[in-house]
Amino acid sequence: MLIYCGLFTPVVVETSKPPIDSCYIAYKDGEGPYNDVGSYFTESTSIAPMLTQLGIYYDDPEKVASNKLRWAVGCILGETESEADPQVRAAYAKEKYKFMTLPAVKASVNCVFPYINMLSIFIAIKRVYPALASYINERGLKAYPFLEIYKDGYMHFMGPLSNQMEFFTPQALKTEKKMPAVEEELEPEVPSQVEKPTPKPETKLTTEPELEPEPTPELTPELEPEPTPEPTPELKPEPTPELEPEPTPELQSEDSDSDSSFEKVEAEN
Repeated sequence: MLIYCGLFTPVVVETSKPPIDSCYIAYKDGEGPYNDVGSYFTESTSIAPMLTQLGIYYDDPEKVASNKLRWAVGCILGETESEADPQVRAAYAKEKYKFMTLPAVKASVNCVFPYINMLSIFIAIKRVYPALASYINERGLKAYPFLEIYKDGYMHFMGPLSNQMEFFTPQALKTEKKMPAVEEELEPEVPSQVEKPTPKPETKLTTEPELEPEPTPELTPELEPEPTPEPTPELKPEPTPELEPEPTPELQSEDSDSDSSFEKVEAEN
């Protein structure tokens, strides 16, 4: 069953004529995970099961948050609006579908994969989209948005190489126009951040405070000599002259009196 659904089918990516020309489509668009758009395919197929169904995917799910992924799902009503069946168009309009014309392009990045059932879609997502991304990145191509076209038992993957913006629905285009505006706001911030370090007067100001050590040496010599000379001369001379002369004469007089008393005693004896 897996083999039948395309598990081992060779994935061939090439640049060639697209699988569709200019066409008039009915669609519903929105934002959200791509995995949730299956119900829209079911609804569109139930309205006109014999028509070619298609999906348009505007964003890379690896770069955009899943709740912001833009998509459109619907079917091809005809090559032009005049060729669309009025009754079929009215049936889609009743279900609140919108209508637009997709442009014709000369070349696109294409891949064809068998479409048997829902399992084929899951296998294709895992195998085809990585091959498309590698092919486009290796060659530096601008192929977007990606279309999935379901017809004749095959899924046709198509990335247009020109007129890309004409594949955007009006709602998706409004969101697309907001994205460059955000980039323009971010761009001037980059030079403004570069300008701040380049004028370097602020770095010079950081070197000028080196002048601050000038006041510090001035304060240190003024404070040091003032306290040191004042206490040393006042304290040292005062105790030395007063204490030394007073004890020496008193001790000598006492000794002389004692000597004289001893002499008198000896004389009396």
